[in-house]
Amino acid sequence: MPRKKSTTGAKHMKQHGFTLVELMVAVAIFTFITAMVAGLFVAAIKAQRRILAQQELLDQTSYVVDYMSRALRTVRREINPPRCLSQGGISYELTHGVAGVKFVNAHGECQEFYFNNDTKQLKEAKEGAENIMTSERLQILSFKIALAGESSADNFQPRVTFFFEAQRIGAKPEEQASIKIQTTISQRNLDM
Repeated sequence: MPRKKSTTGAKHMKQHGFTLVELMVAVAIFTFITAMVAGLFVAAIKAQRRILAQQELLDQTSYVVDYMSRALRTVRREINPPRCLSQGGISYELTHGVAGVKFVNAHGECQEFYFNNDTKQLKEAKEGAENIMTSERLQILSFKIALAGESSADNFQPRVTFFFEAQRIGAKPEEQASIKIQTTISQRNLDM
């Protein structure tokens, strides 16, 4: 008698576990998703560092510009005989080449803003005392000043234009933000 084929063969065999191909596909998908999430996380941290560096740079340069603008706007003309500037009848005088400006401030004190090329910082000298205006985490790359109408004899309102380029010092490239600023300040009181 012929033998009957067993019906319990391949059709009814239960699978226990996964094939090697299924495991490799699952591991590849998991690795891809994990790498994407990690990449997004690292990119977000770098973006946050860059934004914080730019914010700190803007805060510090804004302070310097506001402080200098306020002092330069309220100057007094030098009287004869000159006490602060080289001659009487002028409001501002360039110092340190074109990297500084000297004037008599609103309180009658001799004041100067200038760029120290050795330390790469902006400094203020007031009645002989020097103060650093920028933090150690801010490096001034260049600083220039231009004057217009500084003499009372020229019939022009005195103006000071200053330009500087600053960079935040940081250990990583995304922490090294830089900015260029130029502004012109006119003397508040009419020069008559």
